[in-house]
Amino acid sequence: MKRFRRRLRQAREIVRRWWWIASGERQRVVDELDRYKSAADLRFKQMCEYRDALHVLQVEHRGASVDLLRQIADEIDCGPDCETFSPIDWETGVGECGLTDLGQCPFDHACGLRELADALETKAALGEG
Repeated sequence: MKRFRRRLRQAREIVRRWWWIASGERQRVVDELDRYKSAADLRFKQMCEYRDALHVLQVEHRGASVDLLRQIADEIDCGPDCETFSPIDWETGVGECGLTDLGQCPFDHACGLRELADALETKAALGEG
């Protein structure tokens, strides 16, 4: 009888150990699946954003958007009578805008919009040609 009880305890111990190993492995697999699902959701969200942005860039009325970008650039451009532009240094031949370092210079923003309009126009011309 003692022998039977000892074997029964050993069997319980083995079953309990297998159960702990199996439950730990299951949790690891569940955690890994959750990580893969969140990564896939993030990729799906990014691809939807890329698709939407590409649709906006490939819209048929691209010429109107290029003209609008140039109009906006003309409106925000500070021009030659800018108040923040320092006088030209005669030794270096360079004048500086105090707002450029802060990223707030309207001329820089207007140049960026004009470059974007030129790039869209070039892409449209290459795509049609």
